[in-house]
Amino acid sequence: MSSHSVSPEQAGGAGVQQPDSIAIPVSCHLAYEVQVTGSTTSQMKKKTKTTTKKQSKVKQFTYSFAPTKDNYIELLNTMIIKHTTLKVKNKASDE
Repeated sequence: MSSHSVSPEQAGGAGVQQPDSIAIPVSCHLAYEVQVTGSTTSQMKKKTKTTTKKQSKVKQFTYSFAPTKDNYIELLNTMIIKHTTLKVKNKASDE
């Protein structure tokens, strides 16, 4: 048996072009922990207790995927921006 490589033209048929990018909806889930401080009062003394609470956010957006490293980095940056935008908007509305 001999092995040989197949070119993209042979695999997809002559004249078939692959798209440069494709836009599809993305659902991005972010799980994180928040520190919550609570106080308890007992007959002897007042205590402050800090615990962590698990929370999650889901953001949905449409993204154009392309088979490049720059596009992957752009996707990661977009996901970070989508999750931080709400926090910035809330701070601005509090002022």
